[in-house]
Amino acid sequence: MLGERLATSPLLARLLPAEDSARAAGVEAWVVGGAVRDLLLGATSFADVDLAAQCDTFAFGRALADALGGSFVELDAERGTARVVESEVVIDITRLETTIAEDLARRDLTINAMAFPLAAVRDPAAAELLDPFGGEADLASRTIRLVAERALTDDPLRLLRVYRFAAALDATVTPDTIAAVRRHAALIARPAPERVARELFLLLDTPDAVTYVRAMDDAGLLGRVLPELEAMRGVTQNEYHHLDVLGHSLETLDCLEDAMSDLPAILGETAPRFEAFLAEDLAAERPRRALLKFAALLHDTGKPAAKSTKGGRVIFYTHNVLGAEIARKTCERLRLSSRETDEAERYVYRHMIPGDFEAGGTIDERREMRFFRKYGEQGLALVLLSLADGSATRGPKADPDRSERFRRFFRRLAQDYYAWIGRRLESPPLVNGHDLIAELGMQPGVELGRILKRIRHRQLVGAVKTREEALELARRERDRLAARTDTRA
Repeated sequence: MLGERLATSPLLARLLPAEDSARAAGVEAWVVGGAVRDLLLGATSFADVDLAAQCDTFAFGRALADALGGSFVELDAERGTARVVESEVVIDITRLETTIAEDLARRDLTINAMAFPLAAVRDPAAAELLDPFGGEADLASRTIRLVAERALTDDPLRLLRVYRFAAALDATVTPDTIAAVRRHAALIARPAPERVARELFLLLDTPDAVTYVRAMDDAGLLGRVLPELEAMRGVTQNEYHHLDVLGHSLETLDCLEDAMSDLPAILGETAPRFEAFLAEDLAAERPRRALLKFAALLHDTGKPAAKSTKGGRVIFYTHNVLGAEIARKTCERLRLSSRETDEAERYVYRHMIPGDFEAGGTIDERREMRFFRKYGEQGLALVLLSLADGSATRGPKADPDRSERFRRFFRRLAQDYYAWIGRRLESPPLVNGHDLIAELGMQPGVELGRILKRIRHRQLVGAVKTREEALELARRERDRLAARTDTRA
């Protein structure tokens, strides 16, 4: 199987210069880890390739960079780790301290503990897979299994990688591996927050992340990765909820993923544009759709502190405010980017707004424009989160008519945003403060700002379309304010 895959893979051409460089230097090198796994899965692209070689890896790396016309980076002088960056692929080269067999024995999962000789790219038919731990069979059966329990203590980030790879491959984690995760879950506090965030978001960016987030919770790992969730466990809610706060948050993630998979049916022809918005990377390998799932987990973190009773009924006033503060601190703890932090905080703080909007009566263009002026295209993400939140609230007792109304509401907002609202929001103002000062003799100040805001709103709803109409509106507003001042005098 390996030879057949390699013979038809784009990896073959990518690695020929590396094989030339290794042969010229008399170096025996191995292709290891993720590239081997992905090759066996039939991948058609390889952004990263790992090589292991018992040699001067820096000299080998520089020769390879010259051959590829790429750049050379010295990653770790002590461990002899180098990187070659070319336009289409990144090749990491690690120095073998002992043998390739011992190197594989120190890796995390069986599916990542396979290798083949780099020389095989010259003769794929003769390629032999080095697979001492049954990784190929586990890959075929979609099984996640540790090479050895010490992998978790050597690098506790592997606790999270167990579930990240399970989610990516829709795989089953073996009972022995789950038991090992449970024994060492507390060690997840050791890795750098940036590394934890990367693995967590790679997991969240899979279509059925909720299954593996729940599996992490069952193994005692979720609350270690996101301790902010632990306070929600066992916190009961009012009669409108069928689960405790943590259960509801996991259910919200579940409903959010269902809605994401159903966007073509919900939104119709506008679905691809919204899906492209969700796919936008806010940081490296962290698209908005993963951040929205992250916000779904955090959206009710303020409820434990906000819980009280009024007239015998459980209430959670200001839970969105408290939750937004927790969301920001969580993002900062994980060292997410400022853009991710701001968006996550906003989603948590405003997650109830779309429900209030939809329930507030007739939805006309003015109300739509007011909503999107505040939130822009992120407003649609807010609506999607609110849809999931509402679906998760009542569970089996949910009102199907209410759910269908909200889906229609979502569809209309998306259609109008992409048809005209977004374009108008991007249009430049018809006039600015300098215009009103120069042409109407107005003075800088609060009243000038109010008039500009009114003109802009009228422009966005289509009531004012030209510069002349904007100036005329400004003149009327100026005169009205002056008359009011005279009357008061």
